[in-house]
Amino acid sequence: MNIVRNHSGQDVNVILFEARDPLLNYLEANIVTLQESLLELNFARLLQLFWNVFNQEIRKASVIFKLGDTREQEVFYNRLLRLLDIIQDYFKGGDAGLTAEELDTFDYRETNKLFSYYTIDTSYLIGVYYMSRGEEQIVTKRS
Repeated sequence: MNIVRNHSGQDVNVILFEARDPLLNYLEANIVTLQESLLELNFARLLQLFWNVFNQEIRKASVIFKLGDTREQEVFYNRLLRLLDIIQDYFKGGDAGLTAEELDTFDYRETNKLFSYYTIDTSYLIGVYYMSRGEEQIVTKRS
C-alpha cells in the first residue's frame, strides 16, 4: 500500500479521518438540537444555509494548503471529494434532510468542480478548458 504523507510526514488518510470525525460529531450535536427546536420550514432553510456555507468554507480552506507534488495534490483533493460525498449524504438525512435538488446548489457545483479539476490529468484538463471556452463563445454569439 502506498501511503501518501504531507510535508510534516503525517499519513494523509489519517488527516482526513481526524478532520471528518469531529466535523460529523459537531454537525450531529448541533443539527439535532436545531431540528428539535425549530419549525420544520425554518429547519429546512437553516439546513440549506449550512450546506452552502460548508461548501464555501471548505473551498476556501482547501486553497490554503500548499502541496509539494502533483501526486500529493491529487490524493488530497480526492479525499476532499470523498469528504464532500460523506457530508452530502449526512445532509440528505433520509427523509428529514435536504433533497437531491436542494443539495445541487451553485456552491456545491463549484466546490465539486474545483476539487475535480485538481484530481484530473493535465492533458484532460486542457481539453475541458477549451470545451468550456467554446461553449462560452456559442452562448455569446446567440446573445
